[in-house]
Amino acid sequence: MGSEDISSMAHRGTIYMPFSENGPLEMQQSTQLDRPTRPQITWDDAVVIKDEEPKQEPAAVSLTKAAPDARNRKQIAIRLAVGGAIAGIAAAALLIWAPWVDRTPFTAYKLGLSAPENSTPGSTPNSCVGNASSGSETVVYSEDGTWLAAGHAEMEGEVLGPEFGDWAGYCMILTRIENVPGGHGTYVLQWAGGTRYEDTEEHLRLSLEEGKEQVKRDKMPTG
Repeated sequence: MGSEDISSMAHRGTIYMPFSENGPLEMQQSTQLDRPTRPQITWDDAVVIKDEEPKQEPAAVSLTKAAPDARNRKQIAIRLAVGGAIAGIAAAALLIWAPWVDRTPFTAYKLGLSAPENSTPGSTPNSCVGNASSGSETVVYSEDGTWLAAGHAEMEGEVLGPEFGDWAGYCMILTRIENVPGGHGTYVLQWAGGTRYEDTEEHLRLSLEEGKEQVKRDKMPTG
């Protein structure tokens, strides 16, 4: 078979060039040109002459990408948990401390009233001495019983005039209690070692003049 036969065969189909130990063997044309399947080599150790498209290997699926994603999600979850815990602690601390509450120490003024029969004239006109209240101590506690401050009643007071209504003629003795811690809202007071009673911070923060005005408005208890 000459070169012209090879050229003419090249126009009709795929040419295979088989080799053996002694050189090229006889070339032959695939007889299955019209079939969609790939022509088969009939000799051993055949070499394909026609260039073919390289077979595409399926892309490998990366198994390493999911691990960083999982770690990132775990880190985000940890950060969110830590952030939530910190926010909770901050909120709790804010509620406990309550910066909007006035915690400045203040001076409380307590006004004690002694009936005329239980007081004596003082050293100056219109002054008086309360037989039971003069010099007595008033202690301020927190609601849980913690000692906060204390003050002693003055030895002499003043006899109240008619402007005090029901309390006219009574001996009013002032007790000044300094450095009472603010911000407790409710306090427990004890006068002269007697029974403890509660009082509000709003009432304890009244000035001396405001306290006197309140006495003017108060009515004497009956019964």
